[in-house]
Amino acid sequence: MPSALPTTIQPTSPPTTPTPGGPTPHHPSTASAIAFAALLLIALFIAWRISLRTHPWTRCPKCKGDPRSYHPIFSRHFALCPRCNGTGRVLRKGAPPQ
Repeated sequence: MPSALPTTIQPTSPPTTPTPGGPTPHHPSTASAIAFAALLLIALFIAWRISLRTHPWTRCPKCKGDPRSYHPIFSRHFALCPRCNGTGRVLRKGAPPQ
């Protein structure tokens, strides 16, 4: 048996569209991300250059800081490292000449 209650249809409102100049969801744009990355790279480059100015020398990779290589049999005989000329240190790449 059919129901005796009348069915009513509720009017629906049309979907709202965002208005120009109105609030929009906040998300970073690509341009601001690229600008941030560029500023970060510039800051890292400046920090690297300051590091080169304050600490221009590093351990010699050939002799590992021990500039003398001793003879295996004659322990009093040694040769100086040809790369660092017996100092055990070389300039870092990018460091100004000293």
